[in-house]
Amino acid sequence: MNIQPTFGAHGFNQSQNSFDPGLHSYSNSMATLSSKTSNLVGAPEGRTSHGSLPALNGVSVHQLDRDSHHRWWQVKNFFSLNQKRDQSNFRNQGLTTSFLFLMTCPLHLAIMIGTVLPTVVAQHKELDLIKLILLTVVAWAIMANAFLAVFRRHQRIVHQVIATDEGLEVSSPFFSRKIRWGEIRDAFEVGNPESGYDMLQIDYTGGESIFLSKKLSNSNQLFALIENRLKWTPRMTFQLNHRLSDELFDLCSLSMTASVVALLFTLASPQTMPRIDTISILLIFAVLVGASKWFFHNKTAQLIRIGKSEIYIQTRNQSKLLNWDQLKEIKPIPLLGLNLLKTRNEWFNLGFTSKDKETILVIEDKRRISSER
Repeated sequence: MNIQPTFGAHGFNQSQNSFDPGLHSYSNSMATLSSKTSNLVGAPEGRTSHGSLPALNGVSVHQLDRDSHHRWWQVKNFFSLNQKRDQSNFRNQGLTTSFLFLMTCPLHLAIMIGTVLPTVVAQHKELDLIKLILLTVVAWAIMANAFLAVFRRHQRIVHQVIATDEGLEVSSPFFSRKIRWGEIRDAFEVGNPESGYDMLQIDYTGGESIFLSKKLSNSNQLFALIENRLKWTPRMTFQLNHRLSDELFDLCSLSMTASVVALLFTLASPQTMPRIDTISILLIFAVLVGASKWFFHNKTAQLIRIGKSEIYIQTRNQSKLLNWDQLKEIKPIPLLGLNLLKTRNEWFNLGFTSKDKETILVIEDKRRISSER
């Protein structure tokens, strides 16, 4: 994996285990990475305050072009008969799938009502019809909430960035932020080249993150400007920043949501099983869905950062900074496509596909070297 970060640490205030690199001081050293070695990039020392920053002498505007705009909205090749797998920073099948469900839900409702209406009229079962309509509305609301959650995450890939002397003004559809230079905790390149996911992640106060695509106009100039500004900020530097795209996680969440929706539609139909059997199946189903959501949101690493003496792991709901001597082993489970990283007190899943093998090798080498000291 040839992702070379140009910036420093990641601060993400999501849980009681969140790590704030601004609270640490570090030494100034440099090293080089290869796929089977663990030499690391040290951190720059703190320099002057943001008040000493040089002026920009103007305002620079950076925007996505028309093609990237279409990709952002998931409409690139949407109506093409010969669709190709779109490998880009903007791809998110979870966004497209949930949107299509919302648009076709009224048709689903009309078909179901038309199917049960003759029975309702003949047998005077108006309550069954009302139950069907109510459960359909609930299912639609659940999918609408899932779509909004995916869309809010997608908004963090911004359409436009305006750099001024005060900071950055970023915007995307229905989203805008003004971020002062002093509020930026860190900026670093993240991605997975095989999936086409490669962006600059910016973390700022408040525990939020935004992502700048290299498709922004004059992105090299913008990234160099941000790097220059961050030279005045004491922070931690990591050698490798590996982040899985939101698409994988959103699709997993959407599949669980779809399972709940399917269950609601099943409840809307006349029950053919005894009540005790129905309750047992519902309980088992609820446990499976809850366990899957917990696994994806709390135990599956979306961001992995490798440093000189520590590894930073971030899931959707928590983040951990671990010393290498806290790691016990990496246990592959090929049948499930999992790689479990075991620590002294807990464990994390490091990835699902072969794309993550190099990152896992680097972690294993670093853990082994630490244990041999």
